[in-house]
Amino acid sequence: MCAWPLRITVAMDPELPPLARRGEPVAIGVPLPRGRARRSTEWLLTNANGDAVPVQSTTLDRWGDGSIRWMLLEFRADVCATGAAAYFLSAATPGSMVAPAGPLSVHHAGDVIIVETGAAEFHVPRAGGALLARAMVHGAVAVEGASLEAEDLDGQTWSFAVRRTTVERTGPLSAVLRLDGALQNLAGEAWLDVMARLQFHAGLGSTRIELTVTNPRPAKHPGGLWDLGDPGSVLIRDLSIRFNRAGVPTDGAAGSLDRSRPLAPAGDEFAVYQDSSGGVNWQH
Repeated sequence: MCAWPLRITVAMDPELPPLARRGEPVAIGVPLPRGRARRSTEWLLTNANGDAVPVQSTTLDRWGDGSIRWMLLEFRADVCATGAAAYFLSAATPGSMVAPAGPLSVHHAGDVIIVETGAAEFHVPRAGGALLARAMVHGAVAVEGASLEAEDLDGQTWSFAVRRTTVERTGPLSAVLRLDGALQNLAGEAWLDVMARLQFHAGLGSTRIELTVTNPRPAKHPGGLWDLGDPGSVLIRDLSIRFNRAGVPTDGAAGSLDRSRPLAPAGDEFAVYQDSSGGVNWQH
């Protein structure tokens, strides 16, 4: 059974340093019993004070009768540094929902897809050699292109070539664009497959980039065993995302390898080194 309204509790991770969150993007999967929510169901999300909060829902799976089985719920949460915040989900009635003050918009414009968040404007290429074509803040160009590059065992450079860009989902609060392509050399030969997801949020000038790099060469499995050093394996000596800052002054890069530690200044670049199995013995 599913009790309504459904209570959603958002709390700080105890492993992280205390930090108050204001308008923090939250995404949560919600399972629903058969027949509980139809295609036309709209949702109302309220905070502990009973105030309606803008919410975006995406159907992920349906029961055999067409009712919603799983949905993705996205909203912005306010959480104090040491406590928790409660939100309540129920079916909306006419006039009960509230829209965000500045909803996100996505539209096609020639060879790019433009995402406007209210805080920034992002140009995502539909094809070509850029991971991000441009980012603008208050009408000024902040980033003039971002690229993905890799280096193999022999020092050869491979660059990301976008073959297709699709809008996976979009709504008033967030949007996800998926870029599919491959790392290629100057001759156009493909080395590794790449899938990049760029996520944008209304009212924010930040972008979340998720990369999946896949080796399309099958392993040989001699004798049915999965051994390191298989002829189909490859070594990625370096994989980098490079941003052209368009001359805009910044404080440089910051990064952290442990989510329990805050971001630390890293100058003009943030590098992570991982030794597979001992440098030149990577195949062992």
